[in-house]
Amino acid sequence: PVTIDGRRYVDGGARSAANADLADGADRVVVIAPIDVGVRRADRPAAQVTKLGVPGVVIAPSPAARTAMGRNPLDPAFRAPAAEAGRRQAAAEVEKVRAVWAP
Repeated sequence: PVTIDGRRYVDGGARSAANADLADGADRVVVIAPIDVGVRRADRPAAQVTKLGVPGVVIAPSPAARTAMGRNPLDPAFRAPAAEAGRRQAAAEVEKVRAVWAP
């Protein structure tokens, strides 16, 4: 936690990878999450989107993308492989996004 002007703040990722629940009131939701995990199952982006009750999709790294990213996502040695894995995954996920975004 950090204090700014007397108020305590924590990184939103401490509770959820995407905080998709903040999209409450939206007609549809597309979440691009760095990971699909949460402190509790209900905090996971996929669970949050489901609870919103609107058309939605969560795109999180596939197993192949996670492998390409390596254990340290900030390691420059993994940038090119991770980018390529992301492009491959995007091609596989585009129809899921299109179904939500442009019904």
